[in-house]
Amino acid sequence: MSNRFFNAIRLQVMALLCAGAVVAISVTPAQAGIDEEALFEVSFGAGFAIPVGGFSDFWDTLGAKTGLEMDISGGYFVTPNLSLGLAFEYSQFSIDNPANPQRYRFYSIGVYGKYFTGLDSKVSPYIRVQGGLTLPNFSAPVTIDPPKIFDEIEFSAKIDALIGIGARISTSSKSGVYFEAAYRYKPIGGSTGNFGSEIIELPSDAPYIHLTAGIGFDFGPKQ
Repeated sequence: MSNRFFNAIRLQVMALLCAGAVVAISVTPAQAGIDEEALFEVSFGAGFAIPVGGFSDFWDTLGAKTGLEMDISGGYFVTPNLSLGLAFEYSQFSIDNPANPQRYRFYSIGVYGKYFTGLDSKVSPYIRVQGGLTLPNFSAPVTIDPPKIFDEIEFSAKIDALIGIGARISTSSKSGVYFEAAYRYKPIGGSTGNFGSEIIELPSDAPYIHLTAGIGFDFGPKQ
């Protein structure tokens, strides 16, 4: 994927964050909080992913730069405060080395629990925990083909965990914008992939912090 495309996606994410802030500020205080009779929630989000720990110096000289994350999720309200659901996420990072124009990518699926407070307020803080699987598609140094220094390889799936806090700002009783900060734990060290007959092993884990914004909708009044 070209740098032009990557920069275009980055601009779209920044536009989403700004639009969310504008909508949040423009909502009148008289509007209600989250509908306590809703059955389901669906949300769409995007934001920035900031490498920490060993991910910032991956392969020693191929550390990940700040990247992008996009997600879609849907859940069921077990109680008015607690929703359980499924989330799908795509994360992408460029590499902090001009010799390698490739990317680090994650394709993830997980089961989450989200607990809200302040349901009758315009701003409803929440905590989210999530666990699932992530499939790394990573650029890696290869040696079997001397002309090729790096190649993007699909590695074996590993567990994926998240813990985060956020706030949903209601735009109506059935919709709102949200902002979230979370720690993503991706213990992919030891995950293996194949390049021809060569088996390549990822050297370390790849944790990062995501800062995302999005829109959410609630459906289905309880009977």
